Amino acid sequence: IQLPVTSRRRFINWYDAGQVIIRFGILTIDCEDNRLYQYTIAGTQLDKEAFEEYCRVQIAAGKLKRDKNDW
Repeated sequence: IQLPVTSRRRFINWYDAGQVIIRFGILTIDCEDNRLYQYTIAGTQLDKEAFEEYCRVQIAAGKLKRDKNDW
């Protein structure tokens, strides 16, 4: 997941993300390590359901790549 230029991190791997949703013009990325990113994306024409389904598929595929010894 590529983040805006103004953020500290530039990229988040799909296996690090737990959930990605769009509500009320705000993109929210909830990570597995309790980090939360929120960005205003008002004014974009986007099919929210299709986008969130795409993100769910990518996160599910990324779960296989997660480190199993992360404790």
